[in-house]
Amino acid sequence: NFVAGDLIIVHEDQQIPADVVILCSSSLEGRCHVQTTNLDGETNLKVKDPVPETHQMCLEHSPDWNPNTICPVLSKIEGQIETQPPNSFLGDFVGTINLKDVGCKGMSYQPLTIRNLLLRGSHLRNTEWIIGIVVFAGMSTKRALNPQIPRLKFSTFETRLNRLIMGVLSILLIMCMLLAIYSGFWEISHVNHTWYLETNEFG
Repeated sequence: NFVAGDLIIVHEDQQIPADVVILCSSSLEGRCHVQTTNLDGETNLKVKDPVPETHQMCLEHSPDWNPNTICPVLSKIEGQIETQPPNSFLGDFVGTINLKDVGCKGMSYQPLTIRNLLLRGSHLRNTEWIIGIVVFAGMSTKRALNPQIPRLKFSTFETRLNRLIMGVLSILLIMCMLLAIYSGFWEISHVNHTWYLETNEFG
């Protein structure tokens, strides 16, 4: 069980266990990809971004780029996350992260959007790992507040491809039926002229 404020590591193809703000990603550029089919029915991957300042801190303090050494770096950062109250809108998230690095003076304020948030129930794809901080857990997550079963969605290309395949299959089915009917008529009309096709007691 997770609570708000927990640091978690999620590896590729694992399901996100809570609503998580991304602090660091295995990609040096910071981007990661998630699949949200379980939430909104969409099959295409979505691009997400970590908080730029925390990701940069990890780059500076973890030369081996290993999540086990990055977590202690992140745990030393003092800060606070402020967000809107939990809601069921999957595409809506607004907040700020206020950070104070150890040894630095003052606070830095950075906005948070849905691009920085991984939703519970989504899957991490094409990304080795991410480290994030839990903002909503349990019944406060967007998935828990939005429990209806998602309708499977397809891209325009997939929709056109499916229609094309159905069209080709329909044409093949019609051709098979017409040829079967024609074959029956042809056999009846040529039965007296095709002695070599006649069957005997041995088949």
